[in-house]
Amino acid sequence: MTDFEITALFDEWNNALQTRDPEQVANLYAGNAIFLPTMSNRVRHTH
Repeated sequence: MTDFEITALFDEWNNALQTRDPEQVANLYAGNAIFLPTMSNRVRHTH
C-alpha cells in the first residue's frame, strides 16, 4: 500500500468521524472486526 493510499484511507475515516454519524464510521470496518475500546471498557464485536 502506498503512502497516498494510506492517506486517502485516513482522510475517508476522518471525514466519517466528522459527520458524527456512528453508522458511517462503523461501515468503514470489516464485518468481523473487533474494536478495542479507548474511551470505554466495552469491546465491540458487531456494528
